Amino acid sequence: MILQLAKRGSRILGVFCVAALAFSALFAACERPEPEPEPDPTPPVVDTDTLPANKFIGTWVLCGQSSSDEEPPCACTNNLTSIDTIVFTADNVLTIRHGSESVTFVYDCTPSFLIFYETNQQLRPNRVVYSFRMDDTELKITGTLANIPGSNPTTTSCFVRIDTSTEAHAVDPEVPAVNRYLGTWVSRCWTLDMNEDPDYNCTDSWPGDTLVFTENTMIQKKQGGGVMENGYEYTNTCSYLVYFRENLGYHMPNYINKTKFINDTVFFIYSWEYPAYAPTEGQFYNVSFRKIQ
Repeated sequence: MILQLAKRGSRILGVFCVAALAFSALFAACERPEPEPEPDPTPPVVDTDTLPANKFIGTWVLCGQSSSDEEPPCACTNNLTSIDTIVFTADNVLTIRHGSESVTFVYDCTPSFLIFYETNQQLRPNRVVYSFRMDDTELKITGTLANIPGSNPTTTSCFVRIDTSTEAHAVDPEVPAVNRYLGTWVSRCWTLDMNEDPDYNCTDSWPGDTLVFTENTMIQKKQGGGVMENGYEYTNTCSYLVYFRENLGYHMPNYINKTKFINDTVFFIYSWEYPAYAPTEGQFYNVSFRKIQ
């Protein structure tokens, strides 16, 4: 009898120990921290080519003009007039008015340059330097504006916003998230017909004209007739390449060219001056460049 009780107690103790061990294992499993997620090996895309928010939208009235080297320029307080007005709309239309006269353009911009052109003149657009002041309620434009008397390359015209009809948004939401120009490109083919895209698989190409782009510098190299090299600062929109040197104490673009990319390995430059630093008078080309590195 005593032996049976001892065996039964031993079995009960064994069951209890097994249950205790199982409970301990379950508790340990619940307390075990979740493994850290593996880091994404792909670095985030750095947005180097996005255009600024469209602060232009609305109606602006000329309030003063000054020499471009005056600081601070203008002094827009009580000198408002409705004779000279510029109007920007969300669909990239710019209307410049002087009294009852007006002219309409398509506009685009980089962080420093306002670019505008009539629809049939997009290969040779106008460009002016701009900046915003006074919490974006004053717009400074240095350069020539159609219909605005007194505006010229050395004059700053100041405008005050009097109406904002549409909420500001990106100038072009389709702008790529990366700077497509970065790298080294060699010229391939060209055409004198401004309405024709040049080939980019041709065998007879120019003798090694090369463009090298870093984050904000463009180096142009011409091999034919000896190596010639010129460097520029550059900026761009989704449709235009703007390259320039310091001029008159402020950035004024020396050149501006419409561009188009094909699969980020080829791009066209329209109305290109060859070579750009010593152009033939009145001679322009459409050129294809292929990326080599």
